Amino acid sequence: MTSEELLRGYLPFPGAGQPLQADINLRLSALDSPAAAQLPGPLESLDATRFADEAFSLDTFAPPASLWGTVTRLKTAA
Repeated sequence: MTSEELLRGYLPFPGAGQPLQADINLRLSALDSPAAAQLPGPLESLDATRFADEAFSLDTFAPPASLWGTVTRLKTAA
């Protein structure tokens, strides 16, 4: 499973056949607060990283590009 496939499981849009735009606003795509709170755990397992407290912000979970950048930074720092 990829990070994008994992994220898609938390979003009702876009559909499986549509690309997930790097700059899409995840909150406008129905990533609600409970889903955003649950998402780091599976991402940590998938990407073998750990979300630091400062990574938990609305900006981290706004567009996928921000989320992927955070995951990459955390993996590099580990």
